[in-house]
Amino acid sequence: MMLGSEHVSEERKKMVKLGQIGVGNWGKNLLRNFANLPDAELVAVSDISEEVLQKVGRQYPGVQLFSRAEELIDLPEVEAVVIATEPVTHFPLAKRALEQGKHVFVEK
Repeated sequence: MMLGSEHVSEERKKMVKLGQIGVGNWGKNLLRNFANLPDAELVAVSDISEEVLQKVGRQYPGVQLFSRAEELIDLPEVEAVVIATEPVTHFPLAKRALEQGKHVFVEK
């Protein structure tokens, strides 16, 4: 007899491929936390600062880097998007991601 966590479906074992938009003050913390989740794989990061992107690239080798958020959202492999940008950008970015069937986390 299988109980609780002893039985994990193949779907649950799948790593969720994440992309994060915005790596500012609070975004840095979110990036670190999401990148360290055992069931998630950070695959892409977007930020308007080239300096920030270079730092992220050194810290997370192999992660795709974008200066335009839309490019990250449009990546077919990104299944979930973390939005940690200025509040005025939340709705259009979240809407675009949701319209593409992606999961969305928006930092207020």
